[in-house]
Amino acid sequence: ELFGFTSKEDFINTHPSNFSPPTQPDGKDSFSASLEHIKTAIAKGIDFFAWVHKKADGTLFPAEVKLSRLPLGEGVVVQALVRDITERKQAEELFRSLAANSPVGVYIVQKGKFVYINQQFQRDIGYREDELLGMEAQSLVIPEDRETVRNNAIQMLKEKRIVPYEFRAIDKNGKIKWALESIASIQHQGNQAIIGSYQDITERKRAEEESKKYQTLFETSNDAIMMLDRDGKFFDGNKAAFELFGFTSKEDFIQIPPSELSPPTQPDGKDSFSASLEHIETALVKGSDSFEWVHKKKDRTLFSAEVRLSSLLLGEKTVLQALVRDITERRQAEEEREKLILELRASLEKVKTLGGLLPICAACKKIRDDKGYWNQIDSYIRDHSEAEFTHGICPECMKKLYPDFEIVE
Repeated sequence: ELFGFTSKEDFINTHPSNFSPPTQPDGKDSFSASLEHIKTAIAKGIDFFAWVHKKADGTLFPAEVKLSRLPLGEGVVVQALVRDITERKQAEELFRSLAANSPVGVYIVQKGKFVYINQQFQRDIGYREDELLGMEAQSLVIPEDRETVRNNAIQMLKEKRIVPYEFRAIDKNGKIKWALESIASIQHQGNQAIIGSYQDITERKRAEEESKKYQTLFETSNDAIMMLDRDGKFFDGNKAAFELFGFTSKEDFIQIPPSELSPPTQPDGKDSFSASLEHIETALVKGSDSFEWVHKKKDRTLFSAEVRLSSLLLGEKTVLQALVRDITERRQAEEEREKLILELRASLEKVKTLGGLLPICAACKKIRDDKGYWNQIDSYIRDHSEAEFTHGICPECMKKLYPDFEIVE
């Protein structure tokens, strides 16, 4: 049936040379090559090879052939076991076509060495195909990760692991790259083999490390940091944020609409909701926006704050980061300073000073004012300063004016 015959008699009356085309894919004469395989089977007891056969209608098909020497009576015969591998060949061709165009590195390993590598794998690891074929697969894994890779591979081949595993690979230039790998057991050219998919995840790992650093800064910052979507709704916040606003957990905090954290209006009279939308729009257009704001805590206490809104790209989405700093103490200090300045200014306004040259009479000691009038010295000083006078009589004048009075010191 395989060769398209309807009876055994027709089949056994056909010469074996009629079951093959004149030549094989390697260019060898089929008849001569078949005699060589028969001699090998008789000499060694077995011979296994790939062959192209021909059916009764002339159709060609690929096959795996196993020739075995068997004793029969006092002589020997050769048994030929033929398996049609047309579907497998088609599958291999499909595999090669898919692998050649795959954005993921694909390889096949037999006995620990590469026997097939697609173009993407060559690009990822930096070696040419001729350099990789025959190379030990483990040599591309850094020594510290080899045991882990081996254990993960065994678990995956035993179907005890289905999740791809990560490891560090070494490219041709000695550069360490992070890889994500998945493997499976297959038959390749009649032998057991391992097929693997390889993805270079170096950039992803670098991004994850940066994300971890950012998350650490985010969580440990003394400033309140909140994350909002384009609609102005919270989806994340650090510990400093929910503590600043009087919440006990992040979950409670991010469920609160941002409008609940502001009074109805700001000190300039603007509606808080409308003003916040304007700031969000500015941050989205310009990248950032800084402004002062009055916020409201959970217990409805108001406090002054400095706010910086920044637009960030998170994955494929644009989000907003709000950094809020409580400036209540600074505001109080500024108000105290302003109050002190006003008090000092008021005090200085009350102080009048005399300066410059004063025209004074050498005899009577009167002083001439700006209008030309002569004034008693006490009157002039009183009018041009904050000084006040009390009057008495010195001892000398007492003797002159009241000589009859006795002065008791």
